[in-house]
Amino acid sequence: MSSRYIKRCRHFTGLQHKTCLAGVVYDSLRVDGALRGLPCLGERDGCAQYSAHTSEEIEEQEKAFRESTGRIRRARAAIVEACKTGPDAGVIDCPNCGGKLSYSRAQVNGHIYGHCRTKGCCSWME
Repeated sequence: MSSRYIKRCRHFTGLQHKTCLAGVVYDSLRVDGALRGLPCLGERDGCAQYSAHTSEEIEEQEKAFRESTGRIRRARAAIVEACKTGPDAGVIDCPNCGGKLSYSRAQVNGHIYGHCRTKGCCSWME
């Protein structure tokens, strides 16, 4: 089991947002003007809304992460193969679901953008 979710509060949405799912304003958690040691990440006490994930939830999240990255790896490999003989942008059959996988590869650095049109399959940008 990865430590990615073990201490993280179930309400944490990321610091790009102003509040968590429980309505706590992240700025209210500042210590000496900085967001160091957020209770959202289990690094210190201080949030009455903190709620840890269960071990079952952690395992489910880790499984979903592994499945998602596997779909991206398979799709990326298919795109790299398609780019060997074809253009740096186009649409191919998705190796995961058989749907349509749109892609583009940057000529300057080889980074790939991929998006399967099947909802929930895979989408990423390098």
